[in-house]
Amino acid sequence: MLNHEQAATSGSTVKLKRWDQRRHKDLGLNAGGRSSPLVDQAHHIMHLWRAGDVQKVDAYLEDQGLRRNPVFPRLLQALVELARKDNQQEERALLETIMNHLGARGAHPQMRLRMEEA
Repeated sequence: MLNHEQAATSGSTVKLKRWDQRRHKDLGLNAGGRSSPLVDQAHHIMHLWRAGDVQKVDAYLEDQGLRRNPVFPRLLQALVELARKDNQQEERALLETIMNHLGARGAHPQMRLRMEEA
């Protein structure tokens, strides 16, 4: 279930907030021994990348096991498609850059396949 930090609601419609609208200090960080939602982890990486801290990006990817998570590339690709649909060029470019970085750093084979298809 999405919480207030993740989504905006209107009636029966739920829309995921854009990554740059989500600035909670614990975004993407595990709490209470449970992993944070994958979309939160993706948004956290986007903030780290935007801040220019590639070492923190790499450390976070490793700590969360995202390089080995076969679902993660699919989520990133879905976010790219949403950004394209919503004409969010900057967000799309940021996500594609992160995907390229993962591919260059030895991502899960599924990530390489998704990047080759795009």
